[in-house]
Amino acid sequence: MMDEKFIDLADSPSYAGVFNSIFSKCKKTPQIAYSCNDYILQGKLISLGLGVSFVASVTWTSSSLPENISLLHIDDCPHFRSIYYQPLGSFCSENQRIFEHQLEEYFKNLNN
Repeated sequence: MMDEKFIDLADSPSYAGVFNSIFSKCKKTPQIAYSCNDYILQGKLISLGLGVSFVASVTWTSSSLPENISLLHIDDCPHFRSIYYQPLGSFCSENQRIFEHQLEEYFKNLNN
């Protein structure tokens, strides 16, 4: 698969991280055929036979799978998800304080 032409999903830091990590481990440079910023367009380009791509398993369900596309599951693929949080204004509700505390505790425990 490393020698295939790829349909890149631009403007997605999490996609780029996984994509670059896979090629770095294989010591290969990807051949990018097309770059787009929408997974629906990405699917259409793939279904037209213009390239292959990596997609998150939650992106396409069997009912939304573009025609002519086969999904192959990769078990040992590194993955991560970025979460961005920024409070709006100076008011902080009780639920927001609880959420912030849970985030802090989660990341403290993650580093231990």
